[in-house]
Amino acid sequence: MAATFKNVICALGLFSLCFLGIPIRIDQPDSMKQEFKQFIEKHNKSYGRDPVEYGRRLSYFKASHSRAKEYNMLKHNQDNGHASFGITKFSDLDANEFQEMLLRHKPSSLSCVIGSNLNHVNRNRRKREIPNAQKNFKQLPSYVDWREKNVVTAVKNQHSCGACWAFSTVQTVESMHAIATGELNELSTQQVIDCARNGNKGCIGGDTCTALTWMSASNVSLLEEKQYPLTLKDQRCKTVFEGSTSSGGVRLASNFTCYNLVDNEEQLKHILAFHGPVTAAVDAVTWQDYLGGIIQYHCRDHTNHAVQIVGYDTRGPIPYYIVRNSWGVDFGNQGYLQIATGKNLCGIAREVSALDVIVV
Repeated sequence: MAATFKNVICALGLFSLCFLGIPIRIDQPDSMKQEFKQFIEKHNKSYGRDPVEYGRRLSYFKASHSRAKEYNMLKHNQDNGHASFGITKFSDLDANEFQEMLLRHKPSSLSCVIGSNLNHVNRNRRKREIPNAQKNFKQLPSYVDWREKNVVTAVKNQHSCGACWAFSTVQTVESMHAIATGELNELSTQQVIDCARNGNKGCIGGDTCTALTWMSASNVSLLEEKQYPLTLKDQRCKTVFEGSTSSGGVRLASNFTCYNLVDNEEQLKHILAFHGPVTAAVDAVTWQDYLGGIIQYHCRDHTNHAVQIVGYDTRGPIPYYIVRNSWGVDFGNQGYLQIATGKNLCGIAREVSALDVIVV
């Protein structure tokens, strides 16, 4: 009996050495890798079978996750509509790669240089005068959204073509044409990508103000999208320039403006409220991780991207601009962002273009 008891004790001892004395390492699933796997499947990425490329993209994905976590920690009040950041369709891109692919608004010597006091304007850009009735208007509307008036076309997607400058400019021409005629038509962004001069370089990059200068100087008529379809590639210009004898399409009026409204955002609201949507150059570096909500912090004021502002909303605790992007409806708020007003956040007031059109 004693021998049997001794054998049991020895067996228990050996069992303890195997499972207690020696640490057991049970591999837990890597949550980040699991999330990345879901990301690959969702966005139909093709590098999953390339271990080197996979490792590189996974590191960018982790970096995006860390950035978003840092941005979200800056929230002062979870209930005030503060922007949220997280995993987006751009999360497998290195920050420099993201900027090189999408942020190609390149300010030129003709860009916004007129100063916030609006006293000086470029020789070929006349200052827009606010009518006296509007100058004396003491209270702006608390809410303006031109989408509700059916003068804003659907959100576009520039993909890897860095022609934000062309998209935003054409979008504003579309809106102003709709305001003037009551007809909302999609105009050709590709025509501007292919044909705009004055230092603009198609998908490589360009500038909203020089695009307007080119449209005015060349007296070009923008065709409809169906007449000059979007390819998102740099092509030979198919437009025949005939000066003032060209017919059809939509032409830019000569009174377009390119304002610097830093420290004068009330003027920007006046234009939005009483004239229509505008084009604006912005800094979109941190938008790589943007999910939605009102951007109030962590946004620089350099100009590397261009967007359309279609309104504003001052009814809540954080007034904001309604900003239309050109990265597809699967970005932000169905393709839109909200940027707090009054602080030149993301450089939104630094280069603002307003325009009128001539229907030909």
